[in-house]
Amino acid sequence: MFGIAKRANAQLLVGGGPLYGDDIEEVGSNLRLYTFIGDKICFGPEFTAFGKHDTMIDGEQAELGLWEINFNGHYIFEVGEGLGLYPVAGLNYSKERETIEGHDDVVEDALGVNLGFGVHYELNRFILYTEYDRLFSDLRQNSFTVGILFHLGKKHETKKEGH
Repeated sequence: MFGIAKRANAQLLVGGGPLYGDDIEEVGSNLRLYTFIGDKICFGPEFTAFGKHDTMIDGEQAELGLWEINFNGHYIFEVGEGLGLYPVAGLNYSKERETIEGHDDVVEDALGVNLGFGVHYELNRFILYTEYDRLFSDLRQNSFTVGILFHLGKKHETKKEGH
């Protein structure tokens, strides 16, 4: 093995991408802002919104919408030049609104825990990633995300260490 990437100073990453939630059966948009501690741990807030869509609830036509805020962390295992694998762990707050004409809106919110895994590939100032995570809460769901992050500020420096 020839090296480990070393971050010269704190890095901020901003970006996001589309995701699919299997319980709401909808594609949403995910935005995130991450920072590093050292060269292996990154964490930060995320916001996800799913578009409102029509569905049937108790035999009546309804409109369903969902958004969530996450605070997730990753520990990155470098497995190749620019390629990393990582577990996902974090906290979640979700809010779902069901609207049925002639009835009061039903609003449900829940706290939960995210657990999952991801893979990323770094290309200069960009990081391409894909993730799976499972939300454990009253509004449980499996999510599948693809996206891109952009390094804000000075790009990290890489130093090779020989064995």
